[in-house]
Amino acid sequence: MPPLPACLVDVNEDIPSQMVDINQKIECLRIFKNKYLLKRGIGKYCLQEVLHEAYSRVYRGQDIINDINAQLKISISYHQTWRAKQYALLLLRGTKEDSFTKLPTYFHNLVKHNPGTVTHIQTDGDDRFEFLYVALGCTVCSFVNYCKSTLVVDGAHLKGEFKGTMLLAVTKDGQNQILPVAYGICKNECTNSWTWFFQKLHDCIGNMEDLIVISDRSPSIVTSVANIFPHAHHGICGVHLYFNIVARYGKMEATTTLTPWADDIVKQNKNTFSNWDVRMISSKKCEVKKGRQNVIVDFQQMTCTCRHWQLDGIPCGNVIRVLTVNNYQDCSIYALKAYHTETLRKIYENQQTLGQSHPNRRSPIV
Repeated sequence: MPPLPACLVDVNEDIPSQMVDINQKIECLRIFKNKYLLKRGIGKYCLQEVLHEAYSRVYRGQDIINDINAQLKISISYHQTWRAKQYALLLLRGTKEDSFTKLPTYFHNLVKHNPGTVTHIQTDGDDRFEFLYVALGCTVCSFVNYCKSTLVVDGAHLKGEFKGTMLLAVTKDGQNQILPVAYGICKNECTNSWTWFFQKLHDCIGNMEDLIVISDRSPSIVTSVANIFPHAHHGICGVHLYFNIVARYGKMEATTTLTPWADDIVKQNKNTFSNWDVRMISSKKCEVKKGRQNVIVDFQQMTCTCRHWQLDGIPCGNVIRVLTVNNYQDCSIYALKAYHTETLRKIYENQQTLGQSHPNRRSPIV
């Protein structure tokens, strides 16, 4: 921390001009009891130069407290330190509102020093900020000439004072590294915002052959892609789809080889029996006693006298009770193959091939 001046207050800022001698006790206690004056004094004279020269340093609150105590022999609280630091940063960076007025200058220099860069700023009727678009010339050129024609687009909500949403379009290079193609900032993620963003992106990359756009299932993105890139293939991001399924249905792990519907029937049948008695008649035949009713389960013939097993092809409550007593947990081997997930997968896996090769297949009437 640099040596401090003899005066912590500025007479030109409507602050009382009491003098503070660093080598003696502070005489103007009123200044240090006033959080507004203390913030401005420490922020301007103690922290501004440090933050300006060591901009890469993380100047933490406790470090400031220690430095102030070492230089001025006074103790300040963490909240006083935080306010002083914020004031010093305000002097260095200016207000956040002022940063909007600097965007045109920043974009002018961005285009000047990065050939091929495209920037746009759109304001409303009152000249207030609405949209921003940036596409660096080097990244656009790299995407068009050297990368796969695949764009991943998404929106990210900003958490600053003015909120808003950042729109992103990225791709991947041959090293599987993310390459940003374009980005924009808007007030919110809607169809108008995405349409404006995709229109500016289209002006940069043109009509690319075999373009693929990957996104979540946002309706605004679906509509905008269809309007601006009608010949592009629009795919759904598998990660978003997975998390949506988990959020809606929970994370499910396969514990059986049966289809989900058949597995639900088995679970329901498991809940039907309660304290049913099982008596072994032979190694393949059992008797289940349900109060005054007795049924016979024959595993060799795959039958039950209740007839539900034969009719449905799914183990009934009697069959499950016998299997449970004999410590069999998986009932899928006693269900028809039609209820196995592998069979279900084959049905839809071969559907297109079977439909094309069927000898009696008729051509549609146009």
